[in-house]
Amino acid sequence: MDDRPAVELIEQANEKSESCEKRFLLRDLIPGETDKLGHIVEEILWIGQDYKVYRSRKGIYVHFSDCRDVETAQRKRFTEISPELCELRYLTDQMSSSASLYYHNMAQAVMLAMENKAAEGRRIAEQAQKMAIQRVTNDHTVRYFACCVVCWSLAMSVCGVFLWQGAISKQWIVAAMAGATGALLSVATRLQTFQFKPCHQSSMNYVMSCSRVGVGLLGGVILLLLSTTILKDQINSLMDGLKGVVIVGLIGGFGERLVPNILTKTIGQIENSAGTPVQAARQEAIENNGTLKPAAV
Repeated sequence: MDDRPAVELIEQANEKSESCEKRFLLRDLIPGETDKLGHIVEEILWIGQDYKVYRSRKGIYVHFSDCRDVETAQRKRFTEISPELCELRYLTDQMSSSASLYYHNMAQAVMLAMENKAAEGRRIAEQAQKMAIQRVTNDHTVRYFACCVVCWSLAMSVCGVFLWQGAISKQWIVAAMAGATGALLSVATRLQTFQFKPCHQSSMNYVMSCSRVGVGLLGGVILLLLSTTILKDQINSLMDGLKGVVIVGLIGGFGERLVPNILTKTIGQIENSAGTPVQAARQEAIENNGTLKPAAV
């Protein structure tokens, strides 16, 4: 057990902690080297009098002043934009292509916060956040439709094999193919209505995209079955050739949107329109005529 006075131990611990903090200085932040967090510095976007804004593989960061008092003041200003900046790091990581524009917007927002213009920096960060959410939403929508196309292609290939082997009646195979095509057309015609915002992103979205094609495929077969049994007398002449089968299959596949549309309208009544938690919190603060306290960094 150490017999030294408690005051001496505390002072020594403070000196050791301060020396560890001072070990990585502003001049040590160099592109190609690691930062204080151990990430590779890819680019320095802004150099201030007592701070640096840089980009690493993890996003946009700021290295505060070497002076502890100045650093404390800088951190207080930084918290004004930290919620948006945190989400922007995530959103830029989700983008399928270059996010250079957003990196520079984030750097500008940080610079303004460091220069005692936190309100202007926050406005830039909020606008960049909205744009990033829209871009990530579009990327997710494209991936969703691409997954639908892949599933449709697989379904067409399997049906083509059965059609070539002649193991199943040609009418049922054609109805299934037309149903899957109808489901794909259903998704394509309302692609712009999908809103796969970051807070809604899930691997289950891609499962649902495949299930739509599957439902359309089965819908074509089921509608053909109903047509050839219950409504046989009314459409018997229509079924003489494959044209009628294709029409029935397309209708069955396109009809897969009926139930999802009802669910979408119901969910839309209870779902928050915000794309991310920070947007939801800001929106709630505005509605309550309040202000959102920035989170500590």
